[in-house]
Amino acid sequence: MMMIDGILLIDADNAFNRINRAVALHNIQHICPAMKHVLINFYRTPTRIFMKGEGFFELLSREGTTQGCPLAMAMYALALVPLSKQLQPQCKQVWYADDATGCDKLEKMREWFDTLCEIGPTYGYFPKPPKCILVVKADKLEQAKKVFKDSGVRVQTEGSKDCGIEINTEGTRHLGAAVGNPDFKEKYVKHKVDNWVSAVKKLAAIATTQPHAAFSAFTQSLQGQWTFLSRSMPGVSHLFQPLEDSIRHDFVRSLLKREVNDLERDMLSLPARMGGMGIFKPVEECQISSTNSPYISAPLVRLIQRQTFEFDPRELAEEMKTLRKDVDRESDDRSKAKLATILQYAPEELKLAVQAASEKGASSWVTATPSFDHGTILHKGEFVDASYIRYGWNLLNLPLTCACETSFSLQHALDCKLGGLRIIQHNEVRDTLAQCMRDAGYSAVEIEPQLQPLDGEQFEYKSANKDDEARSDIKCCGFWNNMRQAYFDVKVVSPFARSNVHLKPAQLFKNAERSKIREYGERIRNVDHGDFTPLVFTCAGGMAPKSHLVLKRLAEKLSERQNIHLSVVSGWLRCRLSFALLRTTLLCVRATRRKKIACDNNIELAVAAARMDY
Repeated sequence: MMMIDGILLIDADNAFNRINRAVALHNIQHICPAMKHVLINFYRTPTRIFMKGEGFFELLSREGTTQGCPLAMAMYALALVPLSKQLQPQCKQVWYADDATGCDKLEKMREWFDTLCEIGPTYGYFPKPPKCILVVKADKLEQAKKVFKDSGVRVQTEGSKDCGIEINTEGTRHLGAAVGNPDFKEKYVKHKVDNWVSAVKKLAAIATTQPHAAFSAFTQSLQGQWTFLSRSMPGVSHLFQPLEDSIRHDFVRSLLKREVNDLERDMLSLPARMGGMGIFKPVEECQISSTNSPYISAPLVRLIQRQTFEFDPRELAEEMKTLRKDVDRESDDRSKAKLATILQYAPEELKLAVQAASEKGASSWVTATPSFDHGTILHKGEFVDASYIRYGWNLLNLPLTCACETSFSLQHALDCKLGGLRIIQHNEVRDTLAQCMRDAGYSAVEIEPQLQPLDGEQFEYKSANKDDEARSDIKCCGFWNNMRQAYFDVKVVSPFARSNVHLKPAQLFKNAERSKIREYGERIRNVDHGDFTPLVFTCAGGMAPKSHLVLKRLAEKLSERQNIHLSVVSGWLRCRLSFALLRTTLLCVRATRRKKIACDNNIELAVAAARMDY
């Protein structure tokens, strides 16, 4: 750094629309043969642009890249490779899209800038001096004025950018971060934090009526902004404390309708797969991101420092992939250690709830983007209830007693058979799985098929179902083996039940699967000559091992049939079942239960006996 006088930030005029398309396509055939065919097919004919206004007309664009084209960035980057190679000997440089940056001695940067202005238009790159900024060390300011005085542009030092190159010694914004002295960086970060605090407060206001939408906007969009900043600006994490205060006291309070203590705030900051909500703590995450970023980007930094174009892209990709795996592993270990510390001091209710929420598939509703079209949105009551169940908190505004005259609680709502709500939950899961089997191409799918009647057959277990009217939940021909019937039976259990609270999830699933196998397995295998698989789920969204196998098989068939990547289909299946279990669990809690009233509904008899007028 002692050999560097400053950095010159170049921006181009209307860059993507002015790139020389003919020159670019000619050069790409030699620079990147792997992409020449697709880019030539995309850009060899003029792009049709339809203009809407007083009169509808069409323009043919013969230059630049096309807005919205998925290959536009690749096309633009490859088009500028010959230009950057010509400039390479003159000055240390780095390019990102149309933003070129020179970093060297002032005289070298001046020579580099003059050459860029001279040969850049040949490739369709037109530097725009009013958008260029030169940041220099304080003791180099006067020298910078002299070096760039005869550059053909007027030098501005008062901060104006109306014309000429702006020269300053403090710093400037660059690619979403800041470069310059510590005071400028701190001022820049504080300004960004103030804007984010304002955005968090606006989301908090939205969260009072649309908590699911506000939560999704925060976790999937807003918090990524300060994560990006922290990666490129180390040593500023302490400046994010006002943001953490606003998240905790404004956003979380509006989102969950309650204050959270330190332990609960740490729990919410964990990833969803570990029972958290992914509402990260800015100060902690910024410290981690500023450490991880230089580690992952080290191979790219070495290439920039060497100023070489000769490298193996595959080797670079593999090296960065390995570094990213290291970071992911460390992040996973750090989250697990944090979770262990939380559970060490957590009350029993929170321990049990987090254990259930950490099961694979139980957090799909947390990470899914709200959508009316795909049924992945919760109204404000459902979102709050789902969050309270997730962490074992007492639900708001529950009735004191049930219609069955028993004290009402979450577990009673999941046990009470009055109103048939438990049957609705069972049937919803059954119907969802049956429909997925049909979508996967299994045409012979039957709901509640009757099993073969018994003629004196004996079974090993006393709990085996020997009823002549016995039925399983689903029958599917060819699911496991060609032309062989596969039978499935669904069971939804509650990890919060008194008989289950002392069991670990693995033991709970094992007991439930064993119970179903004893009830149906031997009969279906020996009498119906079919395969039997129990489908066990928890009301929190967890799945037993055999259920995972069934979903994996379904995902493979759907992936093959619809030509979609297996991981995408697997995520969709888990999400669909997660919402089916969640909605029916909330239905058990909030739906109205009424006692059956003994009443004769024979209308004709009632009218005649009571002499009703009509």
